[in-house]
Amino acid sequence: MRTADENRELNPQELKKIIINKEYEENWEQRLTSLSIDDIDTELLDRFIFQSIQCDRLPNLKYEHKTLLEKLGLLMNGHLNNAGKLLFSNTNPLTLKLAVFATNEKTTFLDIKTIEGNIFSLIESAIRYILDNIRWGVSLDSDGIHRIETPEVPIEAIREAVINSFAHARYDLPINHEIDIFSNRIAITNPGSFANSFTPIDYANNDLSSVLRNDIVAKTLYLCKNVESFGTGIRKIYSLCERNKTKIDFSNYENSFTFIFSRVDRNVATNVVTNVVLNKMEKSVLDMLKKNPHLTAIIISEELDKSSRTIQRTIESLKNKNLIERIGEKKNGYWKVKF
Repeated sequence: MRTADENRELNPQELKKIIINKEYEENWEQRLTSLSIDDIDTELLDRFIFQSIQCDRLPNLKYEHKTLLEKLGLLMNGHLNNAGKLLFSNTNPLTLKLAVFATNEKTTFLDIKTIEGNIFSLIESAIRYILDNIRWGVSLDSDGIHRIETPEVPIEAIREAVINSFAHARYDLPINHEIDIFSNRIAITNPGSFANSFTPIDYANNDLSSVLRNDIVAKTLYLCKNVESFGTGIRKIYSLCERNKTKIDFSNYENSFTFIFSRVDRNVATNVVTNVVLNKMEKSVLDMLKKNPHLTAIIISEELDKSSRTIQRTIESLKNKNLIERIGEKKNGYWKVKF
């Protein structure tokens, strides 16, 4: 193994890891499953074809599903291979864990769920979940009328990290993809260690070639522009976060890799009480106030189809739990969400 300007001898564990990774890269995606073309999500495949044509990565032709899947290397001898199963099957081959925690530890959770699907559906669900649970700043446009909403973490950076997570995961491990939103960070975890011998920082600072762990999956995601271009995703994440002054980090273990986006920990800033449990109504109102802190009880009651009295009681409960605070007067003020 080349280390700096020297060669060093591999120990048995390192050699074993290289052999296992190589075997995965060469064989796993192409292994045939028992699924056939009857097991694909046809609506998803049609959307994929439309998007790929729209972004000029597929010729504007009429495609038969079977012919296209074979051309993409996803269908062989009438059977979907592992890559085809993960991308387009309707059998929900993957599991995604989603959670929002009240603190910077996995103790008290405010929301938790597990969903199943294929790569395309879970990418969409992961991005939506993060956007629904982060904080948004609100300001007025130069005309003084229209509101501008700004996320605390760049949306495109989140999107790139999520897509990278699904494109470069190890799918032969008994570990699930995971999105964890803590009071001080957003963690996006995929099965398998970082797919390359370099670190993410190396890719952010240098023009390096990317090794594709899942060659067929990555190339399929590229066609519909989920992957912009190979080897540039991490550099884009770092660049966007640097511009937004968002600190990012990562953890890399043998069986998992995590991208970490920092966020202001309002638990520390406001000494908020964190050992809380929210009911469904409290969670719904809190989510709405995070997205738009200028909402009134009347508007919330209309949106949720609940009485104003119920909403007012819920708001009082959130105030008593020190999760929200009213800033300013009743008419011109807003709600400060404290986590």
